[in-house]
Amino acid sequence: MKKFFTTSLVFCFATIFSFGQTLLTSQYLGSRSKSQMSSQYFIFPVITGVKYYKITYETPDVQGNNSIASGLLVVPDDTTKIYPTLCYQHGTSGSTQDVPSAVNAESELPIILASLGYITIAPDYLGLGSSPGFHPYVHAKTEASVGLDGLRAARDFSLENNLHFNQQVFLSGYSQGGHASMALHQSLEMEHSDEFQVTAASHMSGPYSISGVMRDLLLSGQPYGNPAYLVNTLFSYQYVYGNLYNDISEAVKPQYISKTEDFFAGTISLIELNDFLLSELTATEGASIPKLIFNDDFVASIESDPNHPVNIAMRDNDNFDWKATAPTRLYYCTADDQVPYLNSTTAETAMMAAGSVNVDAVDVNPNADHFGCVTPALFNTIFFFQTLQSVTNLPISSVFEQQLPFEVYPNPASDRVYVKNFPSNGELRFVDLQGKVKLKRAIAAGDNEVMTADLQDGLYFMDFKSETGDFRSKVIVRN
Repeated sequence: MKKFFTTSLVFCFATIFSFGQTLLTSQYLGSRSKSQMSSQYFIFPVITGVKYYKITYETPDVQGNNSIASGLLVVPDDTTKIYPTLCYQHGTSGSTQDVPSAVNAESELPIILASLGYITIAPDYLGLGSSPGFHPYVHAKTEASVGLDGLRAARDFSLENNLHFNQQVFLSGYSQGGHASMALHQSLEMEHSDEFQVTAASHMSGPYSISGVMRDLLLSGQPYGNPAYLVNTLFSYQYVYGNLYNDISEAVKPQYISKTEDFFAGTISLIELNDFLLSELTATEGASIPKLIFNDDFVASIESDPNHPVNIAMRDNDNFDWKATAPTRLYYCTADDQVPYLNSTTAETAMMAAGSVNVDAVDVNPNADHFGCVTPALFNTIFFFQTLQSVTNLPISSVFEQQLPFEVYPNPASDRVYVKNFPSNGELRFVDLQGKVKLKRAIAAGDNEVMTADLQDGLYFMDFKSETGDFRSKVIVRN
């Protein structure tokens, strides 16, 4: 019976996730042991060493044609346990190789997250890494599709390499990655919930309100330290929609055209473009004011005409006004100098008005700037996700069978379960096969009666946490 149950559940998982092969290639890049991770990142609750790979996989381009993306896949090195999957989306890249798969600073967050017990995919995005074409910056649709196909590729890899995963899916990203993870979250819940069920999402310091908060900032006439972001956004939306202008000279002032065209052609990086714009704007205008890169009549048209193609493109990439089902956190810092915190508070208000019941915008450090906000936002994300990691990081054998030092009966159960001779005070959770906590209550030393009448019929894992240890069992509920 145990063998049949185990085989059936594994077959079920394989069936659920066999949507066709998305993974194209995987290249082993390196590994770090648990002791190395613990020593390097002792402030985090590391539980495993990791191995990391550069992968390529199929995904559509901006026209919907078949293309490829690359990314970093980081997996726990202990293949005897079951893990959730996590998609982490990175911030703005200064160059086409400033991406997670290049094993640089952008790789560290997904490596950390994998060491905490997640199969972690970090897409490079379209037009970056090994992906052809121009990068469609803050373009919600392709940020979502590259994340979706990254999750598919991660599961292809896991099935091929004897890595065991449950149905839990966690989403996160920082800065542009916050916008990207929000786009993926919306896509999964509204279009792909039959394939992936989002357990929780943490979107960090993202520009969710492109047509509102970000437009107001970049057209405000106030100094801004990253004027190239505005150029990057304009070129991105011109690349995607093709109708923002007929010729670049309609939009960009003559003295900036050459360098902006060099950037679009890929001969200079975003960092190099930003350095040029900072220097030129300061020299000619007295301050780095992004809207002064553009012709006055072009800016005036955008400001006066709500249906200008630029405004339509911006609205098309807003991704905050929708109903989220999974628990969602919007971590931000009030003093953020690149992505105003109003993006997060605006999103919280709109999502709650749309019917979301577990969305919370949280100021993790009111005095931190954009770079200083990374660490507190990551800390909060990690501990938020840990509260929802139910059926995860368990030895495979323990999920199906564990000898308990106390009694649990009857099994199958109807309206109640009895726990007899429980060793100490603690907590009991009933967790379904999707990794969702369906019932949680305190449990005392000795004998307990647990009401299960409100649970739907099905198989549940009983997750006991106590002062003397943690225990797991399973029970079938038939009301």
